[in-house]
Amino acid sequence: MWTKTSALVRTAWILAVYCFAVLVLHAWKPQFTNASQPVRGISDPVIAMQMARNVDEVDNILGDSPSADREVMRIKQYIDFAFIPGYVALVIVIVEFLSRGRGPTWIFAWRTVETMAVFAGVYDIRENIAILRVVDLTLAQTTPESIHAISANSHLKWAALALATAAMGAMVALTARRPGLRAIGLLALAGAGLTAFGLAQNTLLIWGGMLTVTALLLMAATLKLLTHESVTEDPNTRPVRRSVRQI
Repeated sequence: MWTKTSALVRTAWILAVYCFAVLVLHAWKPQFTNASQPVRGISDPVIAMQMARNVDEVDNILGDSPSADREVMRIKQYIDFAFIPGYVALVIVIVEFLSRGRGPTWIFAWRTVETMAVFAGVYDIRENIAILRVVDLTLAQTTPESIHAISANSHLKWAALALATAAMGAMVALTARRPGLRAIGLLALAGAGLTAFGLAQNTLLIWGGMLTVTALLLMAATLKLLTHESVTEDPNTRPVRRSVRQI
């Protein structure tokens, strides 16, 4: 029978596959040239651009306009626009699933997680737009304000993602009884922690992002196991809900 629970699980699986496919596309060609040399130990040019502090760092990442690396950055931002609705929707679907049968306090907490995910998506869009504006400028035209617009929105995006991921990880780690499922929650908490520290030590952001995405995809893949909530029909009794704590 097609139920709301099964619909949420199938939707989460579809969104997880979509997000994974977009990530593969983002990591695939085109690649940045050897001329792109981010500073401060940040290995990924995209994250380095998000955290750029001045024109010199933009020069190290992209070079002056026109350059091949600027066009690669442009394409990466376009692909990221496709990723944003996918991960925001995936967080919302997982939260909706895990909050079923919960009390008002838990539901309020999950609504907060959903809000953080939406905020992250909004700031991610603003960050991409700011990067695209800088890509179209020469180094001489690039102002501190235009660079600050990138880093400010990027910091807010990563902070919102860290909060949402930490809350989801804590929920799974505290309620799941199977070690494998608890490990997914702990993985999400680790990703959130590295992301938070990465806002100060930017070299950690790539690892925080990787752990966060991995935990999110694993939550989607095992969503059916994260709760055995069901309703049993008995003509002489009211429906009885079995909660997530039974796993």
